Amino acid sequence: MLALMLTAVEGLFFTMSECVRLYALLDVATGYTTEAVESCFSEYNSYLWDKYHILGMDMAYGMTSVSDEYLRNRLCSFANENSNPDGNINMLRLNADFAQVNYTLLTDKGASAVIAQGVEAYEAGLLKNIYKKATEHISSDEMDVGSLVGGGASALDSARADANAARQRAIDNGEEDIPPQPYEVEDDPINAYKALREMVEYGMLYQGLPASAELSTAIINSDEQVSKRSLHAGNKDSFSAGLVDSEIYTRYLMSEYSCFTNDRNHDGLQYEVEYVICGQDSDESNLASVMGKILLIREGVNVLAILSDPYLMGQAESMATALCAAVFAPHLVAVVTPAVVAAWAYVESVLEIRAIMSGDKVAITKNSSNWNSDLFHLSGCLSQGVKAVNVEGGIGYEEYLSTFLIAQAATNTSQMGLRSCDVMENALHTQMGYENVRLDNMITNMDTTINYSANQLFLSFVYIPGIGLDGYQIKKSDSIDYCCK
Repeated sequence: MLALMLTAVEGLFFTMSECVRLYALLDVATGYTTEAVESCFSEYNSYLWDKYHILGMDMAYGMTSVSDEYLRNRLCSFANENSNPDGNINMLRLNADFAQVNYTLLTDKGASAVIAQGVEAYEAGLLKNIYKKATEHISSDEMDVGSLVGGGASALDSARADANAARQRAIDNGEEDIPPQPYEVEDDPINAYKALREMVEYGMLYQGLPASAELSTAIINSDEQVSKRSLHAGNKDSFSAGLVDSEIYTRYLMSEYSCFTNDRNHDGLQYEVEYVICGQDSDESNLASVMGKILLIREGVNVLAILSDPYLMGQAESMATALCAAVFAPHLVAVVTPAVVAAWAYVESVLEIRAIMSGDKVAITKNSSNWNSDLFHLSGCLSQGVKAVNVEGGIGYEEYLSTFLIAQAATNTSQMGLRSCDVMENALHTQMGYENVRLDNMITNMDTTINYSANQLFLSFVYIPGIGLDGYQIKKSDSIDYCCK
């Protein structure tokens, strides 16, 4: 009888001990899972964080493979370091057998995670805000200056040819009343326009930049970039960046990415903002493209300024009258005047580009009081060193970049996000050990379930229905996200 009582007490003791242990195993498995997930995400790419304040964990660990097997094994390894330590006696020993992962990549849905992290970095005050909204001050009209000038020039050339032909006929016929020969107007603004336009089209950077400017020659293989190639995708649904996030992200880009006037000592491309806007394969091409966009805007601003200012418009009409008189075609004044306006506006715009690229600011709106060029001496503006006067409180290069980014955010957020990924990946590839890193292998958030197994410890002598001697199978889940959204 005593032996039976001792056996019963012993069975009760071991059963209660195993129950306590089971509850403890369930509890520590939760901790082990959290520690494994956090340990995995602590292996974020430090270069991206240091240079761009973007967090991403490379699930391929520098390899080109896209399988998540290495990531799952890594999670189990971290879990086992705590749950199954070697050489130690531990009644709460667990074996991490398998990990299941669902994740979102930095490049998913047009790099929405990159945009969200940029917004958080900006709003957290990590970056200095140099952004100034200038959209309401900039005309979106892109007048076709070339067509306006071309129409007037063709009319003058035709009239000159007609006048010369009439004169020659009179000479050939022996007439006494010989018509006068057409003459050239001194410092013809249309000729000045043609000469300057040819120089700009041949070399925008040479004509628009100060002679002392040092240009970056960095290039990028655009066909292999994030924005051009077929991307790996995460197996977890993710949010899409909204319009407000996209607009704030433009401020992040202006604060954190390099541009022609703000060198942040990044690797790879040096004109990073310009690349995001234009997407060309070299710093020089992107810079020239941005300058061309600014030039178009300034042309529209200056054409409207001439048309709306009586003094400037009076000068344009006087010049048009003189040009028509030179070819004996006063009836063409109405056709030639727009050509003179367009030519003058173009030359004025080139002077402003030179000022902007020198770090100066130009007037947001124009009139005769802040005009720079002299219509009757436009040939003096051909020299590279002639530029517009700096205007306090005006608009400069970085304000224009901000405006272009805002327009891009409103119309093509995915393009903006993916091109910013191009910039970061290109910079990463300049670093030893990161040559094969792809941003579409980088995880930004993850849901994880780890399967654990544990042996029974105290039930060797006790049988409980429903629980065999094979031990326990425990599943624990956890989630982590670099972005708080």
